[in-house]
Amino acid sequence: MSTRGQRHRDVVITGLGMVTPAGADTATVWKATCAGLPSAAPDARLGGTAVDFSCAVTDFDAGLVLGTEARRMDVFTQYAVAAAREAVADAALGDGDWDPTRVGVLIGTGVGGLGTWLEQSGRMLGTPPRPVNPLTGPKAIGNMAAATVALDLGLNGPALSLATACATGTTALGFALDLLRAGRCDVVLAGGTDAPISPLMSNAFDRLKALSRRRDAPQSASRPFDRDRDGFVLAEGAAVLVLELAEDVRARGRRPFAKLLGYGESTDAHHLTSPDPEGKGAQLAPHTAVASAKGVTGHMLGAAGAVEAAFTALSIDNGGIPPTTDFAERGTDMPGIDIVHGTARHTPVPVAVSNSFGFGGPQRGPRPRLSARYDAHSPRRATSA
Repeated sequence: MSTRGQRHRDVVITGLGMVTPAGADTATVWKATCAGLPSAAPDARLGGTAVDFSCAVTDFDAGLVLGTEARRMDVFTQYAVAAAREAVADAALGDGDWDPTRVGVLIGTGVGGLGTWLEQSGRMLGTPPRPVNPLTGPKAIGNMAAATVALDLGLNGPALSLATACATGTTALGFALDLLRAGRCDVVLAGGTDAPISPLMSNAFDRLKALSRRRDAPQSASRPFDRDRDGFVLAEGAAVLVLELAEDVRARGRRPFAKLLGYGESTDAHHLTSPDPEGKGAQLAPHTAVASAKGVTGHMLGAAGAVEAAFTALSIDNGGIPPTTDFAERGTDMPGIDIVHGTARHTPVPVAVSNSFGFGGPQRGPRPRLSARYDAHSPRRATSA
């Protein structure tokens, strides 16, 4: 395998795995996103709250996908393990293709095992009180997605969970790039996962006036960049990307989706939740044709950056940009921005940028930056934008 200690070698994306409100596998998610099909709908879990709709994962059967082990995992971990399995299969990696001590796992989360914490606190505070499940801690703590993926796949390299709020998935990709270029790993599984949909989180974000309140028309509630946008729609899901050194990929005759050129980071240092009013942090981390998938998927918090990076790689590989769903008219606050909307735009995508911004002021961009198709062969997938 690769020699340790060498820097600035090419890093490529060879596998993608996704579980999102738009579908429980990458091909389904990409098709729905290119078609601009929104997933927001009333959610029984949020009944009685001011915002009673979400973008929920609806076609994922944890028992069918993960077997009896699913019972030992919080939902955020279930999503991550399923996405990781798909990504590894997509990269055509097997036990003989890697040294498990040289494979890293960087899967972050925004809120971790919130469902487990809420369920078990309900048991303890109920009438009569009941003892909590002894697996509460191991199921709910934030590093369990990364740790369980490593356990599931038998990987012995670094297994870390990063948290930079809604920039988490993108941060994981940046750190994965560093691990590969530093020679500490030959392969890294990187991404993000979250399962935050609950009355608590809905109320918390609504109190911040961050959520859309379009209860009468939830399907058109998530309206990125639109003049009449009134907040995001809470969502759940996961994405995992397989990153490898280009030299190793060539040696085994595989064609990657795209090359990861670099990443950048900055912090507003302005406010706990509000971005700098002049966008200084975003400018530090860049400009181009703009599209958002959140009109389809909603906002998956810690998973959002990873899912959007996967869409970026697919845009490059397929030569097309999915539309921004439910965008009708730009506001006066974004003149001159080329927003892709209405239908997918069929065009070569030589270089693309995936930006993420989160509470606390982290700016991750223009990262991951992805190069043009790695070679002139036909796209890896039959689907296209």
